[in-house]
Amino acid sequence: MGAFEYDAVGVAVESQPKVPGSTSEGFMMSHAYPNPFSKRSSFTLVVSETQKVRVEVFDLLGRRVQVLNSDILKANIPYDFEIEGHNLPSGVYIYHAIGETFKATGKVILTR
Repeated sequence: MGAFEYDAVGVAVESQPKVPGSTSEGFMMSHAYPNPFSKRSSFTLVVSETQKVRVEVFDLLGRRVQVLNSDILKANIPYDFEIEGHNLPSGVYIYHAIGETFKATGKVILTR
């Protein structure tokens, strides 16, 4: 679960928890949120070095169902990626990011 922080006017906002990995390790990738989801879920990826990064989504049988990125990501810039659920059946999906200096995975559950 995420932690709660207070913004400048005192309203509680939920911050997203992080998957293991930090920019000191070459990357930081957040958990997908919301999770479980019914329409779309998103996560953030930051790399510490500019590099080509491929971000894909797979079903549990290992079939690629979405390619979210296959381009260069610049260092220390947060990139948001959305997993679209409208053309997918309910189930568990793995999102995978692989760059020149790191690999990271996360899991999301699509419910209808």
